[in-house]
Amino acid sequence: MVTRFIAFVSGLLVVAASLYGAYLVYSIYRAPARIAESSKTMRMTDSMRLSFKVALLSQRSAEAYLLAVQTGDSDLLQDAQNLAKASIGFVFNDFADKENLVEKAVPLLRQNLSLMQTAGLDPSPDVLETLRANTREVYKAAEQIEEDIWVTFQREFIEFQTNETRLRIQYQIMIVAAVVVSLILLAVFFRQRSLNRELRESDAGLRESERQLREAQSMARLGNWTVDMKTFAAHWSEEEYRLLGYEPGEVKPTAKTFIKVVHPEDRDSVYQEMQRSVKPGQEKTPFRVVHRVNTPEGTRYLEQHGQVELDEAEQPVRMVGTTTDITELRSHQLELEHYRDQLENLVEERTRDLEKEISDRRKVQEDLRKSETRLRQILDSSSAGISILRMNPIRRIYANQRFLEFFHADTPEHLDAYGFENTFVLAKDLETAGACVESGEGFQRFVMERRRVDDTTWWGLHDAIPIEFEDAPATIVWHYDITDQKLAEKELVQTEKLASLGGLVAGLAHEVNTPIGVGLTAATFMEEKVADIGTQVEQESLTRRGLDEFLDLAGQSSKIIVANLHRASDLVRSFKQVAVDQSSDELRTFKLVDYLDEVMLSLLPQTKKTPHTIAVAGDRDIVMTSFPGALSQIITNLVMNSLTHAFDDGESGEIRIVSSLSGQSAHIHYSDTGKGVAPDVLNRIFDPFYTTRRGSGGSGLGMHIVYNLATRKLGGTVVCESTPGQGISVHLTVPLSQAQPQDSK
Repeated sequence: MVTRFIAFVSGLLVVAASLYGAYLVYSIYRAPARIAESSKTMRMTDSMRLSFKVALLSQRSAEAYLLAVQTGDSDLLQDAQNLAKASIGFVFNDFADKENLVEKAVPLLRQNLSLMQTAGLDPSPDVLETLRANTREVYKAAEQIEEDIWVTFQREFIEFQTNETRLRIQYQIMIVAAVVVSLILLAVFFRQRSLNRELRESDAGLRESERQLREAQSMARLGNWTVDMKTFAAHWSEEEYRLLGYEPGEVKPTAKTFIKVVHPEDRDSVYQEMQRSVKPGQEKTPFRVVHRVNTPEGTRYLEQHGQVELDEAEQPVRMVGTTTDITELRSHQLELEHYRDQLENLVEERTRDLEKEISDRRKVQEDLRKSETRLRQILDSSSAGISILRMNPIRRIYANQRFLEFFHADTPEHLDAYGFENTFVLAKDLETAGACVESGEGFQRFVMERRRVDDTTWWGLHDAIPIEFEDAPATIVWHYDITDQKLAEKELVQTEKLASLGGLVAGLAHEVNTPIGVGLTAATFMEEKVADIGTQVEQESLTRRGLDEFLDLAGQSSKIIVANLHRASDLVRSFKQVAVDQSSDELRTFKLVDYLDEVMLSLLPQTKKTPHTIAVAGDRDIVMTSFPGALSQIITNLVMNSLTHAFDDGESGEIRIVSSLSGQSAHIHYSDTGKGVAPDVLNRIFDPFYTTRRGSGGSGLGMHIVYNLATRKLGGTVVCESTPGQGISVHLTVPLSQAQPQDSK
């Protein structure tokens, strides 16, 4: 009965599905035509609306023009021209497919616009008549197109309504068929509902249990396996595959596949243990075996636990087991066994020497006390300040006397009360040093300015090395006072700046001398000619020709004098600004690229003697509020470095300075096409007193000054890149706005 009912329902479903599919195909076939009809109707409606807008805009442009002519208002004239342009825009944008409108309206609209632009507010009667005639023609063309569109629209709309009526009837039939089919399907679905729900719940629970089992096995590195003792068919879990070095499903799970990956030295023991567990007459207790396997990732230690299941006749039916990855545990065990053996040997050795050690212990303890005393005396008498720090959090656990003297502290407690953070002048030095100490990396030759307990400061060179102190990680820090060296360095830097300024003055004097000399020569010549013309006037021998020649010479001399004085004025102005900036620390607002041009102009006496080209480019709208003197010194040092080191004698090269905006900072890219810098030199290029031209005029402070000014004065960064034979590239990034200098010392 149930079978016949299911067959009957299946037949109804097949018939309903066939009818529904046929109608669905027909509907899909008809859908593009309906969409095209609807789209065409919408385009017609839109064309009617926009065609009137073209005619209205044309009419309004003519009316606005007539009103502008009557009132003489140029704003109304501009409005009329804009309306005429809008009419042309509508025709081209929305009527590109209407050839008759484009052919008729566009020439007339363009003629109207041309007439309004040419005639302005003073048109001739012919212009006004032409404007009115053109507007009437545009309106007539629009009305004709509207009429054609309306007739076509009515005809096609009636046809569209007929098609829609027929389609609605077809949809109603389809809905009735769908309802009948749905009722039949509901009857079948309700019949199977309870069974399907139970099946889904059982299946979902089973899948969830399997998922949790897989996740648990993966996290625990635990696999499981089963072997049918009659058919010898095996099953491995996914984690079992991975533990044996395979991907899940990569190989067939068999005893041969398993033995293949077992380490050759462990195969016999594994095989014997499994044979023992299934041997007749033996007690079937769970077995355990530890062995190695060779996997693509290396040798792995596995621990197998297994159990043989018996049937009613006490015959093996199935073997089940688990596999655990104990590689890490085994490694620790081997390490512990090694330490245990060493400890046993050590205990044995120490036991033999115990009597002698007991007798000598008092002497050793005395020597140790003396050694500790000597070590503390050495540390306390060291010329370097020494401290030992613990991490997490950072705290000082030892400080020698020299260290306390550096900070003018009487005792370590006195210094601790002042505060570890307060001994750093710059917060970024505290952050950098703290990060190195906490990470256990240490640092070398770290120069920092430190603050004493009396709020005075000193410069220190610091070395930090991670150590083990009292069985715990620590860091020992050496402090060297280089205050005198820093003062001498600052004096040398100031001397270098004054020398640079002196060279700038000397070059300017030579450069200004030329235009002034030319102007003086022209003025002297003019003075002589004035005296000659004065004599001719007194003697009444001045002729028209002589006067013309004098006026011509006077004009040429004046031009020469003015041009050369302007040249001298520009040089003096640039020198004055650059020189004042270099000799002061004033904060001011300036345009970056324009200021770089002035710096290059002040360097003209040095650069024009070379065959090299220097180009300044970039965004000229970049405005900075910073310290132009520091920027001038940086660019000057970079240019002079290139002129001194980058090019061989007689070689011509190129220097480029390109500025760009990078967020709230300005980026200056300086580059040359010279010989470049070797890697060992590049690593020390910012070190003070390091130069490759020792004895040839190089002080080794140029790039060091660049680094200090860029990072401390301007609060930015500077990075130098170079490849031998391919020039040098310097990236300078500084904030656009700065309230005060980073380094006020």
